[in-house]
Amino acid sequence: MIMEQTTIYLTDHNILPDTEMDYTDILNRLLSEAEDGTVFRFAQGTYHFHAVHGTKGAYSLSNSEPIDERTLSLVLKNKKNIVLDGNGAAFLYHGHLQPITFDSCQNITLKNLTIDWEKPLVSEAILLAQTPDYMDVLIDQQLYPCFVKNFCLYFDIGDGEVSELTYGGHTVYDGKTLTVLPDSADKLHIRNVEQIANDRFRLYFSDMLTHDIPSAVGDIVVLRHNKRIHCGIFAENCQNLIYEDLSVHSCGGICMLFQFCENICCRRLQIVANRKKGRQIACTRDDGMQFSNCRGHITVDSCFFHGLQDSPVNVHGTSVCVHRVIDDHTLECQYMNYHTCDFKNWAEPGHKIQIINRKNMVPIQEAEVGSFLPVSKEHFRITFREPICHLTEPDILNLYALENISNTPSVEIYRNHFGSCRSRGVLVTTPKPVRIEDNLFASSGAAILIAGDASDWFESGGCRDVTIQNNTFTDDCALSGYQYSHAVISICPSIMKPMPNHPYHSNIRIYNNTFHSADMPILYAYSVRHLEMRENSIFHSERQNHRKHDASLFLLHHCQDVALRDNKIVGMFSITTKFDVNKTKERIAT
Repeated sequence: MIMEQTTIYLTDHNILPDTEMDYTDILNRLLSEAEDGTVFRFAQGTYHFHAVHGTKGAYSLSNSEPIDERTLSLVLKNKKNIVLDGNGAAFLYHGHLQPITFDSCQNITLKNLTIDWEKPLVSEAILLAQTPDYMDVLIDQQLYPCFVKNFCLYFDIGDGEVSELTYGGHTVYDGKTLTVLPDSADKLHIRNVEQIANDRFRLYFSDMLTHDIPSAVGDIVVLRHNKRIHCGIFAENCQNLIYEDLSVHSCGGICMLFQFCENICCRRLQIVANRKKGRQIACTRDDGMQFSNCRGHITVDSCFFHGLQDSPVNVHGTSVCVHRVIDDHTLECQYMNYHTCDFKNWAEPGHKIQIINRKNMVPIQEAEVGSFLPVSKEHFRITFREPICHLTEPDILNLYALENISNTPSVEIYRNHFGSCRSRGVLVTTPKPVRIEDNLFASSGAAILIAGDASDWFESGGCRDVTIQNNTFTDDCALSGYQYSHAVISICPSIMKPMPNHPYHSNIRIYNNTFHSADMPILYAYSVRHLEMRENSIFHSERQNHRKHDASLFLLHHCQDVALRDNKIVGMFSITTKFDVNKTKERIAT
């Protein structure tokens, strides 16, 4: 429990709401001078923060653009037992910057605060007309100021800064229901832009729209701009973080990024558009909460997500490839995804590391770290306290990978609303216990994705203990084929050559859930041992489904010891309710 030893009322330091003053400098001075055990309490109202008043910091952010320095607004570093209580305040930002950064802190609480941008970092357009070659849209210049130059579309984000519309990653939402149109996520790739009137723009497609997006006049196109160089709230090397009663309405990257942190609780958070300002959908450019290489325990409880342009919750580690063998105790390793690299503490002495075969994802050896030394942004050397297996293959880089199994958390995800977003609902890869219970899912891709790979995103963590129970999955789920979204629940590790006797995931239980399916597969499982799905209710939805998919409710590949029984299926499905089984070793209990 955090002891409130000292309370600082920021009005006593002339930090006053509802003015045009920027208090970045004085707030950072107060934060740096604060004694452990201090509570900072803001007065209600609006506070402005500008990129021009930010400081520079060198941080490597997971799943973000690698740059030498980032612009930081408020920074708390090397502190313990601190509470930042917004007391209902709104922090309003201008330009490219990272609003809040926690570095090497313990027992930190952030609560009662709203974060937004005066000029948002993700924008919306209203569909006026569409052809196979282009679409005409209305972009409200009061909400999303923008202009065209050299056939490119630029958005004004404040402080004299602009951000360019990206080539792809744009999604169409139903203008009435504010849900992603079936199979529309990521399908719009813009080649050129022409301004045809004050608020009207013509977006030319890079390819003709040969696929059938069932769009109509009045639908909303969410336009991603900005490179993902800043997140909203960032924490690194921290312990015991509590985020409570926060609302985030805009962000140019990942909304909340935790990396190499231990014990995190997120309670009653909202990541949604600011509808009071007339925005309907657009909020974050990327994930809502990403937990990268964390440990201890993670809780996500009673949160609300809608309109995000990536997964609301993403839990994963980072796998690396063996670049070369230095000696029988030492390896040089390489980060393979340039969006996730240059970590100064990927491992520490005493951590347990698992060496795996990349082709089949089968563990070869577990070893304890003796030392860890970064040698460049892409490479590091790691020494083990015991000899490692003799890696004899000539093509080391393409065969072996490392996972840090000490930096893996247990996870509880309870009582959340996962509204319609561009990608999945929950993405989780960790060997520690995972509980996903009493949630409502309406995500356009897979509601739950259990992945893991050492070949693409290099997000590691084979699951060993997962319970999914008492959730409701609406017929919005899995209607867009975003990455690995083969079914409402998609267990889909990337394995080049699966080994029949060595499934990647194990012990996954799916109990007492309610599914509403528009003729979409409910379960896709690849390379799982001990998979149980029972006592679920599956109702057929009359919603029209344009997506092409495998014609079975249950799809099983390379699985062992599967029990699917006592599931109630109600309605006339056009896809078979039998099991589509491919190379599944043992008999399915039904």
